Amino acid sequence: MPALRAAGCVFAEDEAAILIEAAAGPDDDDSEPNLDELVARRVSGEPLEQIVGWVDFSGMRLSVQPGVFVPRQRTALLAAHAVSAAQRMTDSRGNRAGTDADVDAVRPVVLEAFCGVGPVGSAVAGKVPGVDLHLGDAQVEALRCAVENVERHIQTIQPGDSAQVGEPDTIVTGHVLDCLHGLSDTLRQSVSVIAAVPPYVPETAADFLPHEALDFEPSTALFGGRDGLDLVRRLIAESLDWLAPDGVLLIELGQGQVASATGFATERGLEARSHLGEDEQTVVLELRRRN
Repeated sequence: MPALRAAGCVFAEDEAAILIEAAAGPDDDDSEPNLDELVARRVSGEPLEQIVGWVDFSGMRLSVQPGVFVPRQRTALLAAHAVSAAQRMTDSRGNRAGTDADVDAVRPVVLEAFCGVGPVGSAVAGKVPGVDLHLGDAQVEALRCAVENVERHIQTIQPGDSAQVGEPDTIVTGHVLDCLHGLSDTLRQSVSVIAAVPPYVPETAADFLPHEALDFEPSTALFGGRDGLDLVRRLIAESLDWLAPDGVLLIELGQGQVASATGFATERGLEARSHLGEDEQTVVLELRRRN
């Protein structure tokens, strides 16, 4: 589509196909926007995902509203580690459970903090049944999207499925949070997995961000202070009140920030491992209490 190419859209043909699909809509829906209007919004710089109302993340179609942070594809690395950690917790606790009375005891508690529209929570819900899943964000609109997305992707447990017999259903709870402030006291020292993409762009790097992020996404979901680590440090410190003794904290951040974040964590008694993404820029920092 010439207008998209002229506007500098790298994947103009792919975006055009998505916009055409959005304009067509269901056959019985007369309220769909005009294609020219959608193209004009994209040409003005509005993120494609906010225009069409969804993003494809790890094979899931997640709802996205205007004005909320759009999950990046690099966060698939964090989602994969959260799924693995939740599955390990489920398996290890299940091996220790022997009766129906133990159901709540073996249910892993997973929190996606700074959840945005819930990409990590949706991945966990779709692949690990029987999770007590919590979502937290400061933006109410994003949190509403997250809860809807996660509920839509919960793995259905069918009676007679021998691999999942006796598994409890997944429970989803949303929290309006300031970092981790606002969580229920009942979760203290009991969260199995905390996964988060806190804002980690340094304020000094604002000029390097695309205009569609600066103009259409909340700055509070992008910037993490002068070095980008203000919210990362808060998350690490506050997590100590919420993590179970065998719990794990997973944080997405930039490769150049790993050393500082690791030093801060080890000073607080946490052991650190880092997992480098395929882009060689994104890292998932894995933190656990020292034995």
